Amino acid sequence: MCQKISPKKQASNNLERLNFLNQIEKQQAFIKELLEQIESLQSLSQSLNNLFDNTNSLSPSIKKAFYLLDTLDDEQKTLSTAKVELRLEHLELKIRDEVSYYLELISSIDEQTNDLERIEKLQTLTSYSRISEFKRKVSLALAYRVLLFERDELPTEFNLDVAPELLGNALKRIDAKKSFLKTELTSQFSSLRDNVRNFAKKASTSKKMASALHKISDDIEANLLHLKSGKPSEELPASIFDIEENIKLVAETQPVDGESAIALSDEQTRKQAEVKEKKQGLFGRINVWINTPDSTTWK
Repeated sequence: MCQKISPKKQASNNLERLNFLNQIEKQQAFIKELLEQIESLQSLSQSLNNLFDNTNSLSPSIKKAFYLLDTLDDEQKTLSTAKVELRLEHLELKIRDEVSYYLELISSIDEQTNDLERIEKLQTLTSYSRISEFKRKVSLALAYRVLLFERDELPTEFNLDVAPELLGNALKRIDAKKSFLKTELTSQFSSLRDNVRNFAKKASTSKKMASALHKISDDIEANLLHLKSGKPSEELPASIFDIEENIKLVAETQPVDGESAIALSDEQTRKQAEVKEKKQGLFGRINVWINTPDSTTWK
């Protein structure tokens, strides 16, 4: 027979667990944001590199880039040469404006002394929707140039109106920002791993919960080794989304030890708890799971 824990002690344990889970939730949200920023900077860097390498319509990479034609739909492929040239001209005007926007923004971030304003500008710089649209415009412009080249037409050389060294410096700054974010990402993963391990060691943590937490900390450790070896953050062995899903899976399929549980007295109470659990979100569900007896099954 399990020794009963006083209501006061049980409430203290529950509060400790809830605080831990809330902290983990915040850390995971921040790690997601860092990953998205790194991915956006990578995308922006690739797009600017494409422009940098293909400002001359006769460059070797343009001649070999016929795969870009596959990005055009049938309507675009059958446009008259005059219409393709007109669309290309308008598109490249917009691209030049976007390049100027990014160069000014990158420069203003470096000049900022206020950390809050620097963070806000960095978030603007890594806006996923804006960078995705910029990348689409660059790809479309290159595809139009390939289409004209295939028709034995030589489009006007694309002039960025930007000194090559300015664009080159901007790319270096983007790389520096990516490196900084990757360092921050490594730090956040280390903190997350330590928090998970520390909570697994606490006396108030059940054996089954501790086992699940150790598995999660192993996944986080694999990510740390991956990042420290210099491998891309886009290729993490266990993404933050996978880690969340593993927590969710454990919470929904495994019971906990009876000595740290709150008894659910009858079938009606159990059903009510399941309905409530579905509405609580991931960490709310884990909290219910932690305080459920061995006799309760989870679907």
